[in-house]
Amino acid sequence: VKFNKDRMDHKELEDRMVRQVHNACSMALVRTDNRVRTQVIHRGREVNKAHTDHLVHTVHFLRVHNLSRKDHRVPV
Repeated sequence: VKFNKDRMDHKELEDRMVRQVHNACSMALVRTDNRVRTQVIHRGREVNKAHTDHLVHTVHFLRVHNLSRKDHRVPV
């Protein structure tokens, strides 16, 4: 199979850009999450949550900030 070199380079560049955006988003989510966790701790609640999956981060962020603004409970 003969590959088109230009297309390969383009794909590689695209992958790198996607990775960079993904990393930037991850960092933003982790920072946001830490802020939320700090708020929870300041309110005297115990927080026990694994911050692993980015989807979990996003769902957690949306839940905390949109659905339960006054009550910063961390969904498990």
